[in-house]
Amino acid sequence: MNKIKFSLDKFLKTVLIIFVYALFVFLFWYGFRTGFIKEFISESKFLAPVIYMFVASLKAMFPVVPGEVLVGLGAFFFGPIWGLVYAVIGLTLGSVSAFSLSRKYGKKFVKNLMGKQKFEKVDKLSGDKTFFTFFLIYLTPGTPDDFVTYIAGLTSLPILKFITICVIGRLPSYIIYIVGGYSLATLNVKLLFSLWFLMFLFVGLILFVKLIIDKKASNSATNKN
Repeated sequence: MNKIKFSLDKFLKTVLIIFVYALFVFLFWYGFRTGFIKEFISESKFLAPVIYMFVASLKAMFPVVPGEVLVGLGAFFFGPIWGLVYAVIGLTLGSVSAFSLSRKYGKKFVKNLMGKQKFEKVDKLSGDKTFFTFFLIYLTPGTPDDFVTYIAGLTSLPILKFITICVIGRLPSYIIYIVGGYSLATLNVKLLFSLWFLMFLFVGLILFVKLIIDKKASNSATNKN
């Protein structure tokens, strides 16, 4: 019976995610086709960025839409500079909120929010849960850093150090996504391909450094034993 209930919960979550994705794509397509989005952004100098930052903060708390897409859209809508600023503010506010909720309500809350399997997977990814480990996770593009935020909230990591990780650790990835969004907006294909090549090199370098650190830590532990 529990297995059936688990399968049903998983199915409903999958359907919900697909629905949100489909709704997001439809609204985006409809908004551009009718010119509503461009008109709204040009006329609402204050409200449009506020809405974008609010959506970004919700995304950091409930990661349904990929961060790469949302940050890239920031450049598409507001240009590379202001797109980066609004993305950093919105996603950092959302991450701080998720971190605070996790710290206040504890492990049971986080497990219920993520589900047992997701929690165990992200908890394992977080390794020794130190400042440096979290920083490496946030530095690496494509990692589930929004979920890691909840794990970080369960540790004794000071919130100011967490904010530092959020802003500085994510900044290289944000810049990559922003330039990607801007290259799409300006139809600069060469820039886009160059960007993805640099991103693969960047991720490879991070993984190589992490491999060396893990190997040194393993050798150190072996020597102590």
